[in-house]
Amino acid sequence: MTKLSVKDLPRESASLREIQKYVAALTADRGFSMDVNEEFILLTEEIGELAKALRKFNGYKFDTKTHETNLREEFADVLIVLLGLANITEIDMYAALIEKEKINLSRRWNIVKDKEEN
Repeated sequence: MTKLSVKDLPRESASLREIQKYVAALTADRGFSMDVNEEFILLTEEIGELAKALRKFNGYKFDTKTHETNLREEFADVLIVLLGLANITEIDMYAALIEKEKINLSRRWNIVKDKEEN
């Protein structure tokens, strides 16, 4: 039986660090793997499920064998597994985000909006 309860969920205004800490607690609580390779494979699977949910969201047809997915749940699954992988590799995602954005802010972005613009 799990020790975590609804009262342990991060509050709406929780920081990224607080959410990452919660994911560490749920990983330990549920006995999830701490193997980097296994966690990365799981992340890839969850991204695939998110892709299916986005296909549904955009109105693309599904194979009759493909079960429908909930877009919100799949985004949450990807975030949980991504933060879990960061925890395994001891990466502070808030610090990583800030460091990367400092680099990105100094870059020039050339976004192609239409194929005809090339």
